[in-house]
Amino acid sequence: MAVYIPKVERSSYAGFLKGVSTKEAGLEDEKARRGSNGYHVLAPRGGSRRGYGSDGHFWSPEGPMGSTLNFDRINRVLLLSLSFCLGSQSVGSGCVAVLRAREGEGDTIAVAAFQVVMVAVCLAFAPLSISRTRVGSLRGITPVGYLFGKVDLCFVKLFSIKENIMATDRHFPNTLVDYKPLAHREEELPESQSIGPLVAFASTADEDVVVKVPPSFREHLFPSPELFLKAALELRNEVVQSTWRRNGPRVNDPTMYVGVLGTAFLCLKVYLSTGSEDDLVQCMDIVDACCAAAQTMRPYVTFLCGQPGIYALGAVAAKYKGDETRMNHYLRLFDEVSNERALSVGPAEGGLGMPYELLYGRAGFLWAALFINKHVGEETVPWTTTGPIVEAVMQAGRAGAAQTKCPLMYQWHCTRYWGAAHGLAGIINVLLHFPLSQDAADDVKGVLRYMIKNRFLRGNYPSSEGNNRDRLVHWCHGAPGIALTLCKAAQVFPEEEEFRSAALEAGDVVWERGLLRRVGLCHGVSGNAYVFLALHRLSGGKKHLHRAKMFAGFLHDRAFSLISTGEMHGGDHPHSLFEGLAGTACLWLDVAQPANSRFPGYEI
Repeated sequence: MAVYIPKVERSSYAGFLKGVSTKEAGLEDEKARRGSNGYHVLAPRGGSRRGYGSDGHFWSPEGPMGSTLNFDRINRVLLLSLSFCLGSQSVGSGCVAVLRAREGEGDTIAVAAFQVVMVAVCLAFAPLSISRTRVGSLRGITPVGYLFGKVDLCFVKLFSIKENIMATDRHFPNTLVDYKPLAHREEELPESQSIGPLVAFASTADEDVVVKVPPSFREHLFPSPELFLKAALELRNEVVQSTWRRNGPRVNDPTMYVGVLGTAFLCLKVYLSTGSEDDLVQCMDIVDACCAAAQTMRPYVTFLCGQPGIYALGAVAAKYKGDETRMNHYLRLFDEVSNERALSVGPAEGGLGMPYELLYGRAGFLWAALFINKHVGEETVPWTTTGPIVEAVMQAGRAGAAQTKCPLMYQWHCTRYWGAAHGLAGIINVLLHFPLSQDAADDVKGVLRYMIKNRFLRGNYPSSEGNNRDRLVHWCHGAPGIALTLCKAAQVFPEEEEFRSAALEAGDVVWERGLLRRVGLCHGVSGNAYVFLALHRLSGGKKHLHRAKMFAGFLHDRAFSLISTGEMHGGDHPHSLFEGLAGTACLWLDVAQPANSRFPGYEI
């Protein structure tokens, strides 16, 4: 004896509730706070915080079975009973939503009457829902269950269409002109052969700054290198004024991701691109202030969101300045963090609760060590420090993959993310920079093959394990971050053509759907443009450099007007490195010098 319960995508239930109003959802606080994910965040009565869309509709990934509607016990029982007896969770959810609407209006008589009717329906249809065959077999479907199963399928199709429309709303239609080889060339030469010697020019914004760029930069209609450099330096001035000079020596957020340390990173990048000593001095001043403020920070161990980012950037800036005393001071502080026992503790020893991902976990510490070793000197942070941490990350990944088909798997807040910020792509990207044993290398390759095999039909990648919603094309979640990791994998494992091909295919996804309605690195156009710069360095030629220039030119020519009209979001932290214009300034500097381009905080 079994009950037939139609299998319906969980996301359709969340979509079904899109039309539930604030009053129907039982929300007390009409005053919304816009979160970093673009939704307004509200607190339902007696429930946890959930997303509240800018269109005025309540949204929750858990669907109606969670605490979203704040059902009392009777309504919860009725929802389960209707779903059980009618074989349709969507219909049950709709009935209870109507009930809650009447309750919200204070019509207690109507509520009681409706509850009685629902109980009667449950009693009437319960016997018909019993089947003599196993769950899901066609012969076990009662006429009522079959009918409402069809209703559920209609809901799935309708809201799948709605989700596709919503996904389109996340980005602009890409009407930019894609690359076409010049007519007078029958066969395109590699970039290294097709360009002449680098040409120096002086910026009109700062006459003592000289940058070298390929003369072929002007081959298509883009803003000139002079304009990109001028715009980057002007944007640098705006970022410094907004995040540093306006606040004086006071530092509210000393982190790299959205704090003032991102401004210091931009100043260092300007120095590396132009040789401007003033920017190097300014970088060191900001780092010193961040170091003083770090005493009150939550003790994260990462480059982007923790103290190691401050110490690593301080050591590198002091190295370029020739200040050995200050460099040793920051290296000593970094070494104190590296002695944190939890960094190298694997799952067999309890793990001590420290995550493994890039923004807040051990991979973020390893990236900071790589940054120091690149700019200060190899083995400045020795393998005796990083090796045990790499091994702990590998052990945790194997333990986390016990019930999956992936060789390595990690969780962040109970979700198995795939992306660069919190998931597999970011962790694997860091591991690829270290010497790996044969078993570890095989596991890393297996993870990448698993992700390639399980990507969406349109070429994008899920944001997390089991998530079938093809919506996000961001560095943090989706194809862009994974494309950058695949580019690194193609360099480390040149014999694996699959990784190179998958990276190029991910680049096509970014070109088609990556012109986002935000400007930043994390989930904006600037971050997606770095995919094309990485592909250009990987494959040569001019196709991907052209695409990078197109995205950068779009930001240069249209971003500010689109932000002013509300068609584009300037970011919750509009002058920060990862959510705002500091990242855009980094992009413009890198597009003019593509051979030296690196995604801040991700590529070494």
